[in-house]
Amino acid sequence: MLVFLLSIMHISLFMLFHLMSMMLLFLFILFYLLSMMILFLFTVFFLLSMMILFLFTVFFLLSMMLLFLFTVFFLLSMMLMVRKFIFLFMQFLSLSLYIYRFILNGVQ
Repeated sequence: MLVFLLSIMHISLFMLFHLMSMMLLFLFILFYLLSMMILFLFTVFFLLSMMILFLFTVFFLLSMMLLFLFTVFFLLSMMLMVRKFIFLFMQFLSLSLYIYRFILNGVQ
């Protein structure tokens, strides 16, 4: 009888330790999966932030290109205005010389 009880107790203790080890293994696997999920989420967020940074960089470069084009067009328009001003100034000089000659011819 005692041997029977001891064997049952031994089997039950063995089953209890086996169950505890399986529970610990399950917990370790659960924590491992949780850590992998957190790592995956960090990776996804990192990639999203890099994508947003890349888009900001692209938009910044596009805005710099547009600013450069506006500057070029502004300088071209200023050159055309200066050319037009020089042309009008030369016309004014020729007109004033014509009037001056007309006055001198009238005086003589």
